[in-house]
Amino acid sequence: MHQPFERLRLPAGASVLVTGAVGALGGYALQLAAHRGWRPSALVREQDVDLAKELGAHEVHTTVAGAARAGGYDAVFETAGIPDAIKAVRDGGSLVTVVPTVVPPAERGITPQVSYVDQDGAALKELAALVDRGILTVRVARAHPFARAAEAVAGFEAGGVRGKVLLVPSATPDGAAG
Repeated sequence: MHQPFERLRLPAGASVLVTGAVGALGGYALQLAAHRGWRPSALVREQDVDLAKELGAHEVHTTVAGAARAGGYDAVFETAGIPDAIKAVRDGGSLVTVVPTVVPPAERGITPQVSYVDQDGAALKELAALVDRGILTVRVARAHPFARAAEAVAGFEAGGVRGKVLLVPSATPDGAAG
């Protein structure tokens, strides 16, 4: 999670719009942006407005047009595959996406970057410490036993997941870890 943010190189107080801000990755991004001293905003579905606020969003938008009108974000952290999100970035700002198949073309001095996650034990240890200190909340959407891995993947690929999908050695019939 640190790696995409390192690409942004923003000062404290910078405004950051996170797309998919209550999803498995976007929820972490909101919390970590606030922890870095940035002003995080969220782009989410209407039903997710309250959760985005709980996760630390200063502003919440339900459309790209609304985010663009609020305008001039220093950066967009794109986790949802929304190429039009670049419209919400100020001229010369930054856009980092984790969706390599949906990268908008450069415009207005904005050159979108794709961020891949490399193994980084030190960063993982740092994230675990933030969880231990209550700064970063881990949300589990659903736990599946190994035998239902295909079902877990299909549910994740369908989208709309609000937290992590776990595969566990065993789980109760309702999907909770057992």
